[in-house]
Amino acid sequence: QQIRWPGRSESSKRGMAVKKTVVDVSEVKFSRDAQETLLAPSLGSCIAVSAYDQSRHAGGVVIFMLPNAQELAFSAGDAHPYMFADTAIPNFVRAAERFGLDKAAMTFGVVGGGQMMGQAGRSDVGGRNSDMAHRLLSALGIRPGLVDVGGRRNRTLTLRIADGEIEVDVAGQSLER
Repeated sequence: QQIRWPGRSESSKRGMAVKKTVVDVSEVKFSRDAQETLLAPSLGSCIAVSAYDQSRHAGGVVIFMLPNAQELAFSAGDAHPYMFADTAIPNFVRAAERFGLDKAAMTFGVVGGGQMMGQAGRSDVGGRNSDMAHRLLSALGIRPGLVDVGGRRNRTLTLRIADGEIEVDVAGQSLER
């Protein structure tokens, strides 16, 4: 499955995004480079949140792995601020603003959160990640323009800095939006 948001024609893509930068789990990256694409590969239960400011032609991606740092016996959120949704999302939004993005002008995407091994209840890390992301973004007054979460297939998110196009490739399917 391939989802594009916002859509661009194939001809508008020529000559763009020659530099691909991989964003790893528990990491955040921002860019203003029109030749760059930020790539969040093979998202299973992890979630990638993207932000893009069209007026500044700049954006970023964060990938978190678990919903809540408070569930652990030690203060992991301090040592790994982008590993957990409850610390990653607020830190990502603050970092985006420090990078020069305008929160009011940003468009957001949320991708991943799959149920990769048939988990249910508290074992469904992807579902819990998705729920936490929705709650935290809502609390920050953010309504993502693209949400592609759940299911049993991994996804790869690509954010093209030149124009803010988000492409989501879902293993084994083909669809454009």
